[in-house]
Amino acid sequence: KDGSCYYSYFIDLTEKKKAEDAIEILARFPDENPNPVIRVLKDGSLVYANDAGMALLKEWQNKEDSKKSVFCPKMIADVLNKNEKTEYEVEIKGRIYLFTLTPVIGTDFVYLYGTDITLRKIAEKELKLAAIVYESSIQGIMITGPDGAIQSVNPAFTTITGYTAEEALRRNPSILKTDRHDRSFYTAMWESINNTG
Repeated sequence: KDGSCYYSYFIDLTEKKKAEDAIEILARFPDENPNPVIRVLKDGSLVYANDAGMALLKEWQNKEDSKKSVFCPKMIADVLNKNEKTEYEVEIKGRIYLFTLTPVIGTDFVYLYGTDITLRKIAEKELKLAAIVYESSIQGIMITGPDGAIQSVNPAFTTITGYTAEEALRRNPSILKTDRHDRSFYTAMWESINNTG
């Protein structure tokens, strides 16, 4: 009424809100992660640990103060100086963890992301043991694929059959067929292998 003008400005905050929501979700990641997430300063002292990290640190440190250095400051400093992530394994109360140390650019701390690799280590150990048995067995052993082609043979196989590994690979086990057994023997053998393994 008095001749004053009013101006209204509208700013679309949709994109800003989406960005804020994305940042909030990302910020919750360490706390919600079921694996240990730990932040350590250059001197090795603890700054942050999520619940999984705190539980692990309690086992690791036993009665020590949680703010004391539990990580090798030299290793942390090396990761920061080189500005590259590093991995190392540590055994804690019978479990084996793989820690990835990730430097945060422009800071004096690194994140440690832990993964329990105990089952993987057990499986690797069992595979090594199986390989030793396979290699040192006095019985000839061949491994075939689903198509029946030979994929691997052990040393006893080459001694018994006279075929080298190179000669046997990718061939069918029928190379070992003899005239001592009739067709019904081989039919029954392959039915057994296909049905019962």
